[in-house]
Amino acid sequence: EVGERMMLRVTHVDYTMGRVSGISAGERSSMYQVVTVRRGSQLSGTVTHNDGRPLEGVRVACYDINLQAYEPEDQMERFAITTADGTYEIKGLGDGMKRVVASKMGLATTVRPTLQAPTLAKIDFLMADGVAIEGTVVEKGTSKPVPGARVMCRASGSRSGNVVPPRVESVLSDEHGRYALIGLEPGPCEVWARGRAHLQSPRQVVEAGSDNVLVELPPAARLEGRVVDADTNESVQRYTLLVTGNPDTIIASRPNRRRISDPEGRFVFAGVQPMKLWMVVRADGYSETIDGPITVGQGEVATGLLIKLGR
Repeated sequence: EVGERMMLRVTHVDYTMGRVSGISAGERSSMYQVVTVRRGSQLSGTVTHNDGRPLEGVRVACYDINLQAYEPEDQMERFAITTADGTYEIKGLGDGMKRVVASKMGLATTVRPTLQAPTLAKIDFLMADGVAIEGTVVEKGTSKPVPGARVMCRASGSRSGNVVPPRVESVLSDEHGRYALIGLEPGPCEVWARGRAHLQSPRQVVEAGSDNVLVELPPAARLEGRVVDADTNESVQRYTLLVTGNPDTIIASRPNRRRISDPEGRFVFAGVQPMKLWMVVRADGYSETIDGPITVGQGEVATGLLIKLGR
């Protein structure tokens, strides 16, 4: 989309991940890139159950914790699946701080202390049976189930002896708002959630193994309207819509951006923070347009918005 900055990632099983940032569809010179990769670091080891048997089918993943990411899994750099004898091998790791995580259904996810690459390391895992946190996500005030909410948890800071930064586990709620966070170690956990049409919930501390844990999401504001050509009043059918609290600093992050494709140029932008805001529209063939400000409160819907784009 016009105005967006993108990152290109190139992967190969034997080489480090290549990254190029600052790519823009509006800058022809950035559309041709040379990506350099090299031989990277390697991890290997064995995964066993605490009863002594080797574990097959465990996912051992290495995360680049220096990489900023909206979703926890976006930091994942490489992974391997253990074989029948419980062994694994991960190659092609780039430089930087890494976190290594072993996980499998029914077992407690195990995290190793961070390590600095380049390295040639052997990391073994000892895994135990895991527990779960189950419950429902509902809208605060109406108690309606919220499907598709991202529910997250991590070990609470109240656990003693933690030497590894707590890892965030996450899962999406189902069509009835139900969720199950599995593979947890016993102990207190922080649980919270967010949804596309809702604000983030407050964090609550519950014991791993709890069920019927209720997570309430406050309703967010919603924007509804159309985008048209300023000269002809014809619909602009494809564009990117962003919301910002500061028109001088426009950040095209995932929560603040929607790509719209509609024959009548209509948009519905849910999940808006209650605040004074401006709307920014970027479309091919038009100048970037900033419209606003408007002020919306929690759960409010602003309708009939009309944004006109000039060339």
